[in-house]
Amino acid sequence: MLTLRRYRNLFEANLAKSLLDDWGVPCGILDENAHINIGIHLFIPVRLVVPSSQFNWAARILRLADTGNYDALESDFAGESPPPSDELPGTNNPWEVLAVSFLFLVPGIGFLLEHRTLMISPWHRFWGRKWLLILSPFEVHLVGCVLISIALLLVVFYLRARRAIDQDDFAESPAKSLA
Repeated sequence: MLTLRRYRNLFEANLAKSLLDDWGVPCGILDENAHINIGIHLFIPVRLVVPSSQFNWAARILRLADTGNYDALESDFAGESPPPSDELPGTNNPWEVLAVSFLFLVPGIGFLLEHRTLMISPWHRFWGRKWLLILSPFEVHLVGCVLISIALLLVVFYLRARRAIDQDDFAESPAKSLA
């Protein structure tokens, strides 16, 4: 996948993506939410990516669309179809589930290893006051067991999803199955 264009806002990137989707060019948007928490959208642009085999085709479509003459766009591409994509299909591996399970496992192990009373003192600017949560060692171990149980459930879910994906040998895109 190659970066076709970079945009300063998500709206322009989505408009370009929808235009390319209408013309049958598979494309994707990267870094679309990278600036939400820290608000530095000027430093992290939204990227529109296309397969390398269709880069010139997509660039030509967007260049003609930028002129605003959509009649010329229709006449230039009448009867043409996009070149075939040479990109390898994805592995369809839901590895993100394992990453989330790791985020439950590490604190769970930490809570199980803790032998002292745990005091948590969160402060929220809207509530305006502090409150204190005190957990005994037994309660801390209990929370650790719950976190580890959630992590194990996510691993089981991942393994079942992988098995279902492996058994599904007839997983084709909707466009191929309709033909």
